[in-house]
Order: sequence, then C-alpha cells, then structure tokens
Amino acid sequence: MPWCFSVPILACAVFILSQRTNACPVLFSDLPLLAPRRTFVAASLFVVLCTIARAEPDTVGCSDTNFSRMPGFYINDCERTDFDRFVFAEGSDHETAVEGRKARIAYALSDGHKAPSALAVIRNYQAIMQQSGWEIVENRHDAGLTARRVQGGKEQWAELDTNGGANYQIIYVDKGELSQQVTTADAMASALDAAGHVALQINFVTAKSTIRPESQAIVAQIAALLKSHPDLKLRVEGHTDNTGDARSNQALSVARAKSVVAALVLSGAAPARLTAAGFGQDKPVADNTSEDGRARNRRVELVKL
Repeated sequence: MPWCFSVPILACAVFILSQRTNACPVLFSDLPLLAPRRTFVAASLFVVLCTIARAEPDTVGCSDTNFSRMPGFYINDCERTDFDRFVFAEGSDHETAVEGRKARIAYALSDGHKAPSALAVIRNYQAIMQQSGWEIVENRHDAGLTARRVQGGKEQWAELDTNGGANYQIIYVDKGELSQQVTTADAMASALDAAGHVALQINFVTAKSTIRPESQAIVAQIAALLKSHPDLKLRVEGHTDNTGDARSNQALSVARAKSVVAALVLSGAAPARLTAAGFGQDKPVADNTSEDGRARNRRVELVKL
C-alpha cells in the first residue's frame, strides 16, 4: 500500500481511538500527543497530498499557451507548427481561414477529479478571455467558442472545443505571413562560407524527432548542397526551446539531429561526411519568454567541419 494511503488510515484509527479514551496515543516516541481534532485534520491533509501526488504529468514538450487550464486537468497532447492554417467558425454560415503560427493544446481530466460541465468550461474561458481583451466572435453554448484579439498590431485567434467537459482542447493561431527562410542549396553554401554555420527552421512533430512533411524540401536542399560540394563535411546540430525539462530537451535535440542525418543518408549522402549533435535548450538565440523567441530557438544548425 502506498505510504500516502497508509498514513491517513493510521491517523483515522488514532482519531477513533482517541474518541474513546479522550487521549491520543503517541504515533512516534519523540512526537507530542495530538488532540483528536488535529489528528482528523492531519488525516485530511494527507488525503489531499495523496490527491496531488496522483495528478497526471503533462506530456513532455507541452505547456499552456495564453491561458492556464481548468483545475484537475493535465495536457495529454499538443502540437505546435511555425506556419499552418486553421478554419475558425464564426456562426452557422460563416468561417474564417487564418494562417500563421499554430498551437493545439489538448487537456484531459486526472483520475480522482470530478469533471466540470461543458458550460462551466465555456464560462471560465469566456470570462478570462474577455478580461484579457479577446472578443468572443461565436459562442456555441456547450460545444465551444471562437475568440479573436488584436493587440500590439498582432491578430490572434482561438477556438475552444469542450468535448463534453471531461476532455477539451484549444487551438490558437497567431496570424502572420510565412517568413522567408534560408532553404536553397546556394544560399546555405554562401552562409557556410561566410559564417561557418547556418540555422534552419526544420519542423518536427511536437516532442518527437519525426520531420514534418512541409520541411522535407529543406532536407532535400541540404542533400543538394552536399552533392554539389563533394568535399563538404557537416555537423548537424539540434536545438530546442526551454519547454519541458532540460534532460528531455537534450535527448530530443540529439534525436532530431540524428533524424536529419538519417534522411540525408537516405538521399545518398555518405555517412562519413555527417555527424549529429544535440544541445537541447542550452544555446538559445532568442528570448524563450515569447512564442516568437521559442520558435527561433527550435532549430537545426549546419556547422562546417
């Protein structure tokens, strides 16, 4: 039996005994006597501590975006892309497609917690959104809501889907244009000659080393670079933002670098010309306190050897 359950049972037994004898026995020889009421409070406290200890951890690499979650929930899935498209509902006959940086955060209820009603989830997020300057553009009652905010010249959209209350998800899109990145083999070669390294925004599945389809074109350009420069040797470095813990981020950065190397070898590059290294969150190039900064820190660098 876990210690956090055995202690409250023992404390409750002491409480019952103390009701009969009007005195509490000593739990340990060097501890003072506990009054009956204090014994009951101690038992209750340990029950609370057990409940906290049983809380589910968030999925590695996931964190809240814009708002915190409902009490008793944990993040069981998430997905972040630097550029994507989502269609937001704005009533029964109108939708708006928004492109930009996208995040999907899915929440699930931890064991032992009572599920809120779907309406309670709606009302909580509606209140905090409106307090933060968001406009509710559609309220689908128990099903969810769509909100929009323009702040500092930036436009943000959010859609909440309640799924009945026990599990819910929020999709955010920060509207923006696709930023031009160094993707051609010639541009990479110029950067390597000038600085000895080049940073690339290769997108991976959140918390995994799987290269997303939209980044395969960049990998193809690296392969073209190696083919046109047969003497070039590269170290492929993986970097992450500071979401999650440092140890997991270190392992993830190594796995992502190895994933790029494997893709290049599959394209025909000689393995002896490539090495993989990962630095986790230890070498940021931007501030991790903003989404823009975290996006820049999630990168792959090519270093000329």
